Amino acid sequence: MAAAARPDVPLMVTRGALDVSSGEAALAIGRAVPDARLREFEGSFPPVDDRARFAEEVLSFMDSVDGTVSRRAVMASGSMMPAGRL
Repeated sequence: MAAAARPDVPLMVTRGALDVSSGEAALAIGRAVPDARLREFEGSFPPVDDRARFAEEVLSFMDSVDGTVSRRAVMASGSMMPAGRL
């Protein structure tokens, strides 16, 4: 990836272990962007197939970017609900 095309923003690359895209492509993107995080999840569509871990990884990434821990949510009946509002 050309230096001019590299984003200067926090980046987390996600993919499912069964994605049609290759793991090599995800690795290439992750390696091309300084400090990018690469996370692989179960199945082919992480927000559905591995949703609890996916949600935790995304929230953790967001927390590390802005230093906030206020977005924690609890899975309830397959949907995300703010913690304490079940």
